[in-house]
Amino acid sequence: MAHPPEFDHLKDIFQAGLNRADPYQMVIDTVRLEGDQLHLRTDTGPLEVDLAQFDRIVILGWGKASARMAHALETILGDRISEGLVVTAYGHTASLNRVKLWQAGHPVPDENSLRAGEALKKHAIAAEERTLVINLISGGGSALVECLV
Repeated sequence: MAHPPEFDHLKDIFQAGLNRADPYQMVIDTVRLEGDQLHLRTDTGPLEVDLAQFDRIVILGWGKASARMAHALETILGDRISEGLVVTAYGHTASLNRVKLWQAGHPVPDENSLRAGEALKKHAIAAEERTLVINLISGGGSALVECLV
């Protein structure tokens, strides 16, 4: 059955919306590296970070989009990333090289949620004055990461 010509236009609009909401593409579109300068486009204006001021870059994240965001930062920063850990829901993975990927329960926390909370806490505590910690937070984090105090 043939569809009206507007159908293709609507499909293009729909696809553009999906592409715009992709966590990987959102990071690629808002973060760029020029030499030692990390440029970020934010809602409140541009932000620039001089990476030469840091000895280590650590990526920490949690949420269903954190793996895709970490993948984008690996694309941008490459081997400048010292280490990292992101926690995402089962099945929301991405291919990561420098950042460890953990999967945990969502919407109901599980044992991995507790382990992930402890692991993220250890990474955060280990950060020193000349460590740049980049946090990648997205929806679902309250189930994915639990930390008992």
